[in-house]
Amino acid sequence: MKTAIKTMLGILLTLSITVGCKKESIKGEKGDIGATGATGSANVISSNTILINNFFYYSSLKEYQASLSLPAITQEVLDKGVVIMYISDGSGTWYPLPYTDGTTTLNYQFKLGGFTIIYFNNNGSMPTNPNNLIKIRVVVIPPAIVKANPNANWKDYNSTMSLMNLKN
Repeated sequence: MKTAIKTMLGILLTLSITVGCKKESIKGEKGDIGATGATGSANVISSNTILINNFFYYSSLKEYQASLSLPAITQEVLDKGVVIMYISDGSGTWYPLPYTDGTTTLNYQFKLGGFTIIYFNNNGSMPTNPNNLIKIRVVVIPPAIVKANPNANWKDYNSTMSLMNLKN
């Protein structure tokens, strides 16, 4: 009999613990909406500094040209994006292309999958060979980023780097 009572008490105790404990879900007040995050640089391509060393002289044009591939220049970028190039003056300052210093001009043309750097003298004379002298950076900005930043000054290197959260 004592065993039966102990068994019954054990069953009742187990049932009371199992059935009597109920998990309650207490919800607090809904929080405020967070602040909008900073504009990111998703899909923005920024090259490292490129030292151009493959210029070829075209005597009929009196200019040097160097062509490089850059797969980030897609048809979508050509249609509605931005491709901007900057040249370094060697002191840490970057200038947008086209860039003229005295009679010498550095310009560029971009195409699907790449670009060409063009180096010439404005007065028609033969320019000095620019191989290993020209350092550039290329930034490719897709249409969605351009649309999201309608007032951006892409020609300003520091502004572009800051706006797109890119490293110098």
